[in-house]
Order: sequence, then C-alpha cells, then structure tokens
Amino acid sequence: MCFTTRGLIRSLAFIAGLLVTALPVNGSDGTYKDKTIINDAVTRIQVLAIEYPPFTSSASAGNGVSFVMLNRILQSHGWNAHAEFLPPARVPMVINQSGHWLASFFPPKTGSSHVEVVIVAPAAIRMGLFRQRKTGEFSWQALSELRDNTLATIRSDYSSAYVTPFVKAGMNMVFVDSIEQGIRMLAEGRVDYVLSIEDTGWYYAELHNLGREQLQFSDSIIATFPHVLYVNRTHPKGLELGPVDTK
Repeated sequence: MCFTTRGLIRSLAFIAGLLVTALPVNGSDGTYKDKTIINDAVTRIQVLAIEYPPFTSSASAGNGVSFVMLNRILQSHGWNAHAEFLPPARVPMVINQSGHWLASFFPPKTGSSHVEVVIVAPAAIRMGLFRQRKTGEFSWQALSELRDNTLATIRSDYSSAYVTPFVKAGMNMVFVDSIEQGIRMLAEGRVDYVLSIEDTGWYYAELHNLGREQLQFSDSIIATFPHVLYVNRTHPKGLELGPVDTK
C-alpha cells in the first residue's frame, strides 16, 4: 500500500522498463540480494509490502488489490510482481537503509531523492480516523479538538507526516502491530481512535463482526491518494532506464 506522490506523476511505461530482470531475495546474512529469476519467459520481480488488506495481503486473492492491478499492467510485458511481506517495523529499515530493493508498495521516508513514484491507479484511497459510533457528524475543525484522546496507529507510522500533527495536537499515541489490533482495541474501548485507510478499517471490522452500528469513519478526511508503487532508482537496473513523463 502507498501514501504520497510528492508531485511525481510518471507513466506506467516506466514500471514496464524498470522492473525487468531483477529480483531481490533474502541472503543468508538477512540482507537483500539481487537475483534474476526467469521461468518460461516470465520474469518475477519482488515488491516489498506490509499486511494492509484489502490492498496488500497474503490472505487475499492475488496478494491484494494493489498487486492484482500491478500484475495486470506487467502481464503483457512477461513480468510478474511477487509479494515479499515484511513486518511494519522492519520494512522502513529495508527501504531507507538498503539499496538492494527494487520496488515497494510501502513508502520510503519523505524526501528520498532516489525514489521514483509511479501511479498504478488514480486517487481512490481515503485516510481518516475510526471511533466507536456516536450520534452526529464525526468531524473536526482543528486537531486540537482531539487533545488528550488516545490514537492507535501501526508502529511504522511513528515518524510519518500523517502522525506528527496528532502528536503536536496533544493526542496520546498507542502503537500497534496491525490495523486489526487497533480496531479490536477500539471496539473494546481501550483506545479512542484508530488512524487507518477507510477500506482497511472496515475490512478488519467486518472480520470481527463489527458493523457501522458499532464503528464510525470520520467525515473529516486526513488524506486522499492513488495507488502508487515506489521504485528505487539507485538499483543497478534502475540506473539503466529513465522515467517518461505522462502527458
């Protein structure tokens, strides 16, 4: 799954060019090594992700909506995106401290000049807050209105630009290993809010038989963004090809 385009809108032809022939795999020392895997003219490339259904999930058909869309694009070129799921706390370390990865649905840190952002599908993803259902609209004019409340978010979001405003507003952060854990804590009254993509929050809510009678997604939207893929331009294969602007 992906969080910002930073104004870089590139054509899908760039994916087709850049993702050919390279597959990072785990080495014996735990680092990512480059390896080419070709099977009957089909080249597999490895794409890093975290469990964030329905977009990226090992339990979903085709590893989730984002992988399904990406593979539809790559299919005609003879390539297939293979999902490598990592814990939320580990994937930022891999993509921010290693140059061996080629592509990721998880965003690198803001301002990473070596990363190319490629649009896989137009804006359709909404980020906001979940709370236990209350009467009336769920909105705010300023985040300071939520001061002293507890907000659950996945651990990898600690330094995220989406979390920082809540910290500055005086909210108490509760870091969880998954959105599912956050939704369960919300239902049990252990936190006041959960920061989540709308579709992901409802996915886990329904998994635990929680409906719109129990939970409520905010009318105030924190961000809306497209499905994007992050490509490492410092990867050896990335250096051979350049981006093509969309018109």
